[in-house]
Amino acid sequence: MSDSRTSVTDDSGDVIEQKLLNHGHNLIRRTIVPDEIESIKHSVQEVLDSNHESHFLITTGGSGIGVRDSTPEAVMSFDHTTLAGFGELFRMYSERDIGPRAMLSRAEAGILKQNSKRIPFFILPGSPHAVTLAMDACILPVIGHILDLCHTKEHA
Repeated sequence: MSDSRTSVTDDSGDVIEQKLLNHGHNLIRRTIVPDEIESIKHSVQEVLDSNHESHFLITTGGSGIGVRDSTPEAVMSFDHTTLAGFGELFRMYSERDIGPRAMLSRAEAGILKQNSKRIPFFILPGSPHAVTLAMDACILPVIGHILDLCHTKEHA
């Protein structure tokens, strides 16, 4: 989510893509969306409407406290369950690297719900270092388990 990134300068998107591919995940879609609530909501709705059975959403950028940072508001305006532990864990790891500035991050995770679909989402900061930390320490170790839980018949 950015007003300033392009496909050439999206370093955080590159980190996410490479880490997913290196861990055996397929990249279904990658796009740069302006920091505007309606644009972000439109992009999230496209994910919810897609026909892919086992997938998740990772966003980068727009999760701070800047005037244009609106990713959490847009994504979490959909029916969802919050995974509060993700943000807590990410900020704890981040604090070790950047100190108290970690509290300025509004990184979040949860499960988007639409009809019988349950799609995990992760809202990450725009910094490549923060994205690397989130992917390595918080997302990749558990994403398989999260997907298994979201796609069992008891949740359908």
